[in-house]
Amino acid sequence: MRLLRLKKLLEDTPIGLNGYAKLLDMNNKALYNKLTGKSHFTYPEYLKLRELFPDRNIDYLLTAEQDSA
Repeated sequence: MRLLRLKKLLEDTPIGLNGYAKLLDMNNKALYNKLTGKSHFTYPEYLKLRELFPDRNIDYLLTAEQDSA
């Protein structure tokens, strides 16, 4: 299960995945692992996401989806 909604949101912004990895204080591999379901976001990272996207429902973005392909 992957966090496809969050991944798309992060990719569609000007700073992209690499920029968000830095803002979340992690390397690109750690962010990739979280987006692909290999590891989970910590509570402080969750709070940071809420801060970065105050107009988004973070719980919805962090709900795993199954790949359709």
